[in-house]
Amino acid sequence: MKCVALTYGADSQSRPIEMAPDSAVVYRGNPWFVPDTDRRWQASFWLAAVIDRLGKNISARFARRYYNNVCLAAHPASDADAEQWLRDGAVVKGPDIALASLPAEFSARLERAGAEPEVFGPFDTADLLARLDDAVVTASALATVKTGDLLLIPFPIPDVPLCERTDFQVYISQTQALKFKTR
Repeated sequence: MKCVALTYGADSQSRPIEMAPDSAVVYRGNPWFVPDTDRRWQASFWLAAVIDRLGKNISARFARRYYNNVCLAAHPASDADAEQWLRDGAVVKGPDIALASLPAEFSARLERAGAEPEVFGPFDTADLLARLDDAVVTASALATVKTGDLLLIPFPIPDVPLCERTDFQVYISQTQALKFKTR
């Protein structure tokens, strides 16, 4: 399993495509451990197609056949982290969300301890899925996509500063899409 992040528009420092190995992914609400450095860390948000079949050089018209679920992921990084996609804990993955359960339009709610919930959106599901389809086409032109691969695109929620005990949750249409704990 690999993570391919299509970073177009994420920020001006990124290469257009980044890749993270399976060891970089933190699953099921396990904590992300703040690296022992003096750097400032923040989490950016990504929407991912969860690939469920093998494919190479996938045509745009068939891209949606290669995933039935999406997930929300966070990418903890610092400005000085040149290999930010390669290190362990580079991707914190939320639970899979079935495409069939997504409404045509949805909002995302970010909840942090001691703060009022922040709501972002509404987001057009068709637009986001079209961008994920493009990610499938682009990634499959470079490498074979396999069951379990995550193909990530930037999700338009502002970054969250991270330090020890920074915990937050993101909900999509009342469903918990990501739980992030730091230690």
